[in-house]
Amino acid sequence: MSWLIVVAALLAGACLVLVHLLRRQEWQDSRRRFEEVLAAKDDAGWLASAMHEEDGEQGAQALRRASRLQAVELDLRRAGWNTPLARRGYFLAATLAPVAGLLTGGTWAMASGAGIDQVAAGAFFGFGCGYLLPPRLLGWQVQRRRKSMQEEMLAVLHLLRMLFDAGLSLEHALRIISEQGRELAPNMAAELGIALARINAGQERTEALEEMASPLGVPELDDTVAILKQATRYGGSLRDSLSRFTLLMEDRRMTSLREYVSKLSAKMTVVMVVFMFPALMLFLAGPGFLALIRALTRVQ
Repeated sequence: MSWLIVVAALLAGACLVLVHLLRRQEWQDSRRRFEEVLAAKDDAGWLASAMHEEDGEQGAQALRRASRLQAVELDLRRAGWNTPLARRGYFLAATLAPVAGLLTGGTWAMASGAGIDQVAAGAFFGFGCGYLLPPRLLGWQVQRRRKSMQEEMLAVLHLLRMLFDAGLSLEHALRIISEQGRELAPNMAAELGIALARINAGQERTEALEEMASPLGVPELDDTVAILKQATRYGGSLRDSLSRFTLLMEDRRMTSLREYVSKLSAKMTVVMVVFMFPALMLFLAGPGFLALIRALTRVQ
């Protein structure tokens, strides 16, 4: 038993070192490729020459790894884990979770007195669970935050209308929502704070709002930014545009609620058939069945 634990610990350590080396090599390859792209005058020519090099396959693999890394970075941005500490924590968890799952699965199988094959199967199962769990949690957080931001957009639009009626400018209204609207719309307030920091750093207002909204993938936020950009560039009544868009969002919300209620009624029908219908049958037909059974027993 002890030598199995030692072997499992050695395998876990080797896996950890290997994953760390692969991560480091991935970062180095991605950085080298991006530096070559930035240094080249023609990106398409660089890609064509890179694919015809002797290490063209390695370059393609590095580009695929870079694209996967960019997808993870985008998901972290959408999930709200865009601070350096949060990113390091996620990558550390994604690196250590397979090793922890391998150790947990192997230790549990050995503690239950299983054979070598079952120990290996348990370790492999734990490794797979640890490998798949961090991306699943990240995707769940992305969907949860996106849905929360969609629900917060209606309140943000009403606040913008109220602040415009009070005579405030767009930047001042966004600043008030970012500073004082964290209890009502915490996710949107945080995102607006990032956009306002870019505006204070000298970036143009519409560009900062577009860069804030484009990675998030929230249609309502994209439409709002488009309305603000159009009103800023071409003029017009921003309050009237937001009022019409608010009414459109309320209609969309009402339609989605009706669809949800219709689906919920169908689900409740299934629940009633499965759980309440047997109880109703027992309550209504139970006395008749009992009387029939007593009558048959008397005849016998």
